[in-house]
Amino acid sequence: MAYERLTAKHADWAADVEYLRIVHLAAMTMECEVEAALIALLDANTCPSHALVEARVAPAKPAVPLLEALVVDLSSYDSLIGDVVGRVA
Repeated sequence: MAYERLTAKHADWAADVEYLRIVHLAAMTMECEVEAALIALLDANTCPSHALVEARVAPAKPAVPLLEALVVDLSSYDSLIGDVVGRVA
């Protein structure tokens, strides 16, 4: 039904591209959520598009946490290595 609605509104190639983008979205997310979005759009007499479906099913992008540089004091390691080297020699 979604493809029929797309072909009624767009040229054949444009409808094909839009439909393939929606199918790819279904493969990358949850198919059932894409199906529910398509049904809701069709019930509202709205021509489905990748952007409209994606807006309904795409998960929110997580915020990237700000990481601070870790400062490590290796002086105790250096003294330990110095002690071991001193004993071996």
